[in-house]
Amino acid sequence: STLSSSSAASDVYKRQVYAGVGGFACMHIMNMSDFFSTIPLVILPVFGGLFGMGLAMIVGAFSTRNAGTVFAMISLGVGELIAACSVIIVAFFGGEEGISGDRTYAQPFFGVEFLQQIEVYYLTAGWVVISAALMYLWSRTPVGRMANAVRDNPERAEFLGYSSRWVRFYSFVASGFFAGVSGGLFAINYEILTEENLNTASSGIILLVTFLGGVGFFFGPIIGAIAFTLLQTVLSLSTELWAFYAGVLFLSTVTVSYTHLRAHETVLD
Repeated sequence: STLSSSSAASDVYKRQVYAGVGGFACMHIMNMSDFFSTIPLVILPVFGGLFGMGLAMIVGAFSTRNAGTVFAMISLGVGELIAACSVIIVAFFGGEEGISGDRTYAQPFFGVEFLQQIEVYYLTAGWVVISAALMYLWSRTPVGRMANAVRDNPERAEFLGYSSRWVRFYSFVASGFFAGVSGGLFAINYEILTEENLNTASSGIILLVTFLGGVGFFFGPIIGAIAFTLLQTVLSLSTELWAFYAGVLFLSTVTVSYTHLRAHETVLD
């Protein structure tokens, strides 16, 4: 989500698809007992990232040729297509029952077999820190900085000698990798993936937390995820209408952000 916030919100909306595909790939690796028993569990998210990146390269080859509404519609269409395939391509997605596995079959990592949930928590936390650091370093590279320029004014970026299409492509592929890593972490934690991991409802949550924390601000999606989790946890204990209040907060945040953005553009003009 953090890397996606540097580009279009539509890219965030279908990011769950790449996380889902990466997660399903990790589940299949878990079920390859001969291979899975030779690798430590801590590197499993890398495989999810590679599968997510591979899918992003295929989709980005034609979707990043355009920007704006065209890019959004292509991205949404691809996301819905893959979600529909989840109940058709049973060999990979497992149909409605999904695919399950056992993380304890992996090779122990310095004696840790990840039998306890607290061990999985530290593994996930470590990967979150590493991924956030890598994404921040990416945003400091010339391509990462040009991603902001392409988002704000593609024509000016072209005058600087950068291809808007290739900047979008590289950002798209990098985003697919980190989404795949998150899918791998989901597979490790829950040990099961179903078609719900590919649907638009899951993507909608990513969109919500991104806007809630702030689009265009690196730590915005992280803050949004923390706020949404606290909102879900605290309010759900007090009322069954917590989703209603979360929706009101989301609409308020988007409205205020849009008003501020329009005021900023007016000042620049």
